[in-house]
Formats: sequence, C-alpha cells, structure tokens
Amino acid sequence: MEEIIGKKRALHATYTKVKSKRKVRKLGVEEPVRKTLYDVVVENLKFSGRKTFLHRFIYIGRHSFKTEGDGIACFEKTVNTDGIEPISGLYLHYNQHFVHVVETDEGSIYKHLNLLFSSEDFDKLSDLTLLGDLCHINNRLISYWATYVGTPKSLVNPPKKSEVETAKDAAIQAFNCVNKINRLVDKMYGSSSVSLGKDVSSILEVQDDEDSSAKGETSASMSSQLVTKSSILGNLHSPFRDYLPERELLDYLIDSPYTQNLSRYLEFGGSITQVGEYSDKVWPVPEENIQYDVFEKDYDKMFTMTSQMGEQKEEEKSDDDDLASEDLDINNK
Repeated sequence: MEEIIGKKRALHATYTKVKSKRKVRKLGVEEPVRKTLYDVVVENLKFSGRKTFLHRFIYIGRHSFKTEGDGIACFEKTVNTDGIEPISGLYLHYNQHFVHVVETDEGSIYKHLNLLFSSEDFDKLSDLTLLGDLCHINNRLISYWATYVGTPKSLVNPPKKSEVETAKDAAIQAFNCVNKINRLVDKMYGSSSVSLGKDVSSILEVQDDEDSSAKGETSASMSSQLVTKSSILGNLHSPFRDYLPERELLDYLIDSPYTQNLSRYLEFGGSITQVGEYSDKVWPVPEENIQYDVFEKDYDKMFTMTSQMGEQKEEEKSDDDDLASEDLDINNK
C-alpha cells in the first residue's frame, strides 16, 4: 500500500503554461466610434426616463351607467395593466357622456382597447368615437391616471349639422374639444403633477385654495402601475366647470360623419392586411412560398418543397374544376 502511495506521489501532471498577453501596437488610423440613429434614440429615451415612445389616445362616447362609480370602475380595470410604459391620463364622467385620455406606449393602448371591448360592462357603452391619436408625444399631459365627475355648462350657440358640413368644420370642433381638455388638465393638475422619473409611491392629495366641501371630495390611491390616481367629484360651483367640454360639442363630434368609430379603428389598426398589388411586382409569387395549409394534411417536410406543394394545389384545383364541369354536364342532360 505504501508503495502505491509513493508511486502516486511520484506522478505529476504537466500543464501547459499560460502565455503572457503581449501588448499589440495599433498601427494606422483608429476606426472612429460611429453613432447610429438607434444610438441617438436610445440615448434620448434614457435621458427622458422612458423605455419607448409615448402616444396620446383620446376618445369619447355615451354611456348608461347608473352611478359614476360604475363607470370609473369599468375604465379603471382596463388601465391597471402591466406595460412597457405606465398608463396615465384623465377620465371625464358626465351624466350620459364620457371623455377618456390615455397616455402610454402603443402596445398598452391596444391592450387597453381590447380589455375595454371584452369587458362585462361594454354593453353600457355606445357610440365610441376616436377624437385624436397623437404619436411620439414630447411630454405627458398628466403624470398619473385621474378621474373627474362633473356637469359641464351648456353652449349658447352649439354646432349644428348641415348639408354643407365639411371635414374642416369637424376638425375645428375636434380641436376645440382637445384644447378644452388641455386647459382643464393645466388648471386642475398643472401645479401638482408628479414626474414619472421621481418616486411616485407617495400619495398625492389634490387640494384647492377654496373650501374642499364646495368643490367636491378629493382622494388618491395607488394603482398597479405605481402611478398615483386622483379622483375629483365636482359640482355646479366647481371652478373647473368652465373648462369641461360641453355635451353639445361631444354630440356633434359623435354624430359627425367625419369622425372615426373606435371599433372600426381597432379593427383596421389591429390587423395586418395582405396587399394584393405587390404580387405582380415580387418574384417568386408569395402565394407559392407561403404554406397556408401546413396543418391540414401530413407531408414529409424533408422532401416536399414549397414548389411541389404549389403544383399539388394547382393539380387539385384542376381536378376540382373538371369534377365541377362534369357535374354541370350531367345536370344539363
């Protein structure tokens, strides 16, 4: 046993020595660091504290909720979602109308609309109309999701529909409505908005100089996106009433033939259609290369090529045409 141990000690492994790294002298002119457009975009997003571009989505409509709490709860479920950028905006609740402003990334807006259209209370919403879709906005209108319940004033000379109405007339009224929303947010939250780059975990209390009982109760709570939510209940003596979009203005925009329905907008923007005019300009023809029936029948993917599948389709089509012609001949006889 001692002899075996001695032999093992006598054995030693020979490992290759690690060569020391030599400093290679750089010859010639060094390649400059190239700054691409992507680098500029990423740098600007980091500087602004964002991960992607922001969009502002504004839409209006009518509702049949019995209480303002039901309407707020319906929309609150659709904004408490996880996304790339936190959802902020303003929800205005009237007796029969509503205005909703959503600010977030494009994917979160699409998810919000899908949740809204699939919600249980969607049957209580009607005449959803797109008012504006602003892409790549510079700043948020408001840094959290807030709600306001109130009654706007009535217009002395409301806009009326006429046979000579043009798209310019509808655009002017839409601009007036958006301008009122901007002035309302600036009046309500201009001095107490919270920056998303700072800590937003604290609760924000919206207060006014006058008596809070005359203006309505204010409350704030946290949402799942760590964005402060403020809720204000207004009344006839509220100073914000002058800045609310009037009901006559909303009715004009909803009934205008130049505004777009929200469901149609979602259907158009949520699906990628195949353009047929490119088939004559692209070779080979895309239809022969795209396997639309890949799961309909079994085939050997190692030996069956797309061109062969195209030929099989043409043969099957010709056989079907022959059978159809034979059936017509039999019926004629």
